[in-house]
Amino acid sequence: MPHIRIKALNVAYKTHIALKDVTVDIPDGQITAIIGPSGCGKSTLLKSINRLIDLTDGVQVSGSVLVDGADVYAADADLLSLRRKLGFLMQRPYPLPLSIYENVAFGTRIHDMDSAELNGRSLQLGLPSVVPRPDSRHARRFERARLVQRCLEMAGLWDEVKNRLKQSAHGLSIGQQQRLALARALAVGPTTILADEATSALDPISTKLVEQQLRTLKGPYTILMVTHILRQAKRLADYVLFMYMGELVEHGPAAKMFTVPDRAETRAYISGEIS
Repeated sequence: MPHIRIKALNVAYKTHIALKDVTVDIPDGQITAIIGPSGCGKSTLLKSINRLIDLTDGVQVSGSVLVDGADVYAADADLLSLRRKLGFLMQRPYPLPLSIYENVAFGTRIHDMDSAELNGRSLQLGLPSVVPRPDSRHARRFERARLVQRCLEMAGLWDEVKNRLKQSAHGLSIGQQQRLALARALAVGPTTILADEATSALDPISTKLVEQQLRTLKGPYTILMVTHILRQAKRLADYVLFMYMGELVEHGPAAKMFTVPDRAETRAYISGEIS
């Protein structure tokens, strides 16, 4: 069964209907791009998956979003556990008012990961095993440092910041801050990365770096990205969802969607007739 399944999802902001009866399975281990004109529901769909949509006043949601078989809108849903599974990159990164190191370590402290959990996470990310040691403050510090370095490496940032880990993250460029946000998400062990126009505020060089890291991460991770740039979707996507006026008009493998889509609306959007 796919890791993420969306069934008959409807979202309304007071009287405005943002999503209408969206049903789709998100392919595991691939990059799925959500495309469509501005205001069509792309970001709403993404934020519905990790329930960031809850932060909007007057929002009404019906239907279900299943993550690993559990409905995230169930009354007993564990949102802390859910958001640990779903890393989120916003349009503009907002680093915590902490050091570079502590930005990455933050989630491991919030989730109170002990030395065994930290070591296990490092092993998942490809670091060699070390001799297990009893949990202690010293053991956690050692394991956390290994994990922070590995996450910064995977985000393509380690070489740029390794000599200033104690400095404020606000001193980084916006492109570096976005990769720092990716490292912070990776630290707690997500299965999916949700990216909401994650390169829209970046310069071309930083955009290229973030795209490279997303390509590297697909496979072990499912990546679901909103983009308003068709060229970017064509560069990155394995699978595509086309949204229009709050509806999921069509979805399928990127190769088909960008060459012979089934629906007239999709063809019009890809050809530039509508935007």
